[in-house]
Amino acid sequence: MSYYRLIRSIDELVGEIGLLRLPKYIFDVYVFDESRSLALRHSLDSLSRGDNVLITGYAGVGKTALMAIIIKNLLERGYKIGHILEGVTSIGNDHVERGVVVFYDDIPRMNKNALRSIIFNRVTGILATARIEEFDQLRKKLGVAIEDVFRVYEIHKLSDKRLTEILNKYAQAEGIIIDEEAIPLVIRKAENLPVYIWQVIRDLKIKGLTTLTVEIAKRIPKGMLNYVEDILWSILDMHPERHAVLLALLIISDLPKYEVNIDLFYAIFCEALSIIRNEKISIPQAILNELFGKILRYIVKIDPYTYKLPHDSWGDVLKGYGAGLMSGEISTINTLFPYDDRLAIIDTAIDRVYKEIMPKVDDELRINAFENYVAKIKITMHIEKLRIVKKEEKIGGEYIKVMIVRDSSLPRSAKSAKKSPLCSAIANNPVAWSVWNMSRTQILKNIEIETKMNTSR
Repeated sequence: MSYYRLIRSIDELVGEIGLLRLPKYIFDVYVFDESRSLALRHSLDSLSRGDNVLITGYAGVGKTALMAIIIKNLLERGYKIGHILEGVTSIGNDHVERGVVVFYDDIPRMNKNALRSIIFNRVTGILATARIEEFDQLRKKLGVAIEDVFRVYEIHKLSDKRLTEILNKYAQAEGIIIDEEAIPLVIRKAENLPVYIWQVIRDLKIKGLTTLTVEIAKRIPKGMLNYVEDILWSILDMHPERHAVLLALLIISDLPKYEVNIDLFYAIFCEALSIIRNEKISIPQAILNELFGKILRYIVKIDPYTYKLPHDSWGDVLKGYGAGLMSGEISTINTLFPYDDRLAIIDTAIDRVYKEIMPKVDDELRINAFENYVAKIKITMHIEKLRIVKKEEKIGGEYIKVMIVRDSSLPRSAKSAKKSPLCSAIANNPVAWSVWNMSRTQILKNIEIETKMNTSR
């Protein structure tokens, strides 16, 4: 099985369903500064010599966009381009022998075994991106210095002048009029990050607005993470089912590349809604949920069977790195549903898709897309190591008992006991009282969190 797929045209990378989630007009509106011009030139030179190249910079600075520019230049020079597939565990030099340069966006999230194989197999001809903030993570996965494997080229935040140029170009491409007085307000709030400009324009499009007014510029918050939280707040507000949406989005942020199969996403939200309401919800009910429909307007559909978070900054917010309007409730969801519990929800959702959706589907491509996706995440996320969190329904006055069954290969740090901070956090959380219809005292008295080693194989 090949570890990469050939890219036949640059059109496969851009647009609504493009691999890189960039607007189709990115090549017409791209703005260079000195760091980007140097990175482009050095990257092309290094790749022509057979080196590996890593484009780096802070989150939102435009690494993916520069990668697209580099790939376009390579195609124009006659190079073949391949995309390293998600979930592969080994990368070789087959692409080098065929004259192909392969690429991977956000390489710190690549499977550890695949990353190590780059070193073991002495792989060359790779173009990748990585946040500066994730260099430690990448270094640990590689097991060696990053500079021993890649030629590293950093791009910087843009000046106000360059950012203004981007704002005007994006707005013109989308047919949006900008009040002159709104420009300095937006630029000041963007904190020199191109992704902020893209989010402003995209938000206007989603809302059906054609003018960026001074009033709108005054309302939008400063900083990308605050902007994302503001979007979530405007959609979710105090809706009683907002916690279900946040839980479903948080689970997407756990998944590789922030991507999720559409059928699985429906089932994940259905499970989240069932937990929050404390009642059985059917998948059609969940799909038709009004709040779910509103959030789907912001989720990017990258192909007929896959959704993706709009940007890495959404993942950062959902992981609790923000400090805006939604940060408290997001922290609540992270505390109430730790990672292992979220894996269990994915596991249950997979079963529900097999039982409730797939039997009604005649589209072989859709079935294959789901099965291939499930096979991929079971490898990359080790879902099979955690059997399931079994939650028994409240019957005859008996309250929920939570039993976590863990594989013996999981680290000791993954275990939790009744007196752990996890149990206290759940017992003291008002959302838990609502979800399980129990008081704090009832939770402490009736919920047990146990760890049992799974010996079945």
